[in-house]
Order: sequence, then structure tokens, then C-alpha cells
Amino acid sequence: MLTLLAAAALAATPVADDQALQNDLRCVAALASLGDVVDKEDADGIAAVMLYFLGKVDARAPGIDLMAGIEKVLAEPAYNGPTEAVRCAGELSARADALDAIESALKSKPAS
Repeated sequence: MLTLLAAAALAATPVADDQALQNDLRCVAALASLGDVVDKEDADGIAAVMLYFLGKVDARAPGIDLMAGIEKVLAEPAYNGPTEAVRCAGELSARADALDAIESALKSKPAS
């Protein structure tokens, strides 16, 4: 499923060198590599998280050649998938905390 998501996101625009974009591409690469080592339930969750980072990539660089971007990331000598997965999980956790705060604020607001 993860491979299918990555393949579906391919386009023809060259890869940009923006650091934030590269970080998001590292997350996509790290998450895609987990697809072969987790069970089905975890793979579905990873696919959802991967969509978050793919959305960020699309927002930063509409039409990017996703495979070229991932290949560029994987070719970096300093790239370490497990380390990137931990970094990406931290980012996602921060966003989840923000969503929890929004949900709490909305629940405490009186109904109109």
C-alpha cells in the first residue's frame, strides 16, 4: 500500500532544494521503508502518516517529481531512515498535541 501511495504521487516537476521540503521527503522515504517490516494494522497507520508528509511535499512543491526527490534523499550520505522516522514522529506528535488542544477548546465552548 505504501508503495502504491508513493507511486501515485509521482509527477514531472524537478526536485527543489528547499530544506523544509527535503526534511518532508526524508519523512516520506523513512515511512515508506517501514512498510515491509510492520504488520497490516501498523502499515495502515504509517500510510496515513505518510499522506500527511506527502501533503506537505505537495504544498511546498506542487508537481514535484517525487521519486527523484526520494532518490536524492536516499543518496545523501547522512541519511539514516530510523533516525528520520524518529524525527518525523516527533513532528507528528507536536501536530497531534495541537489538534488535541483545538478539540479541548471546542468542547469547552458553549454550544450556540
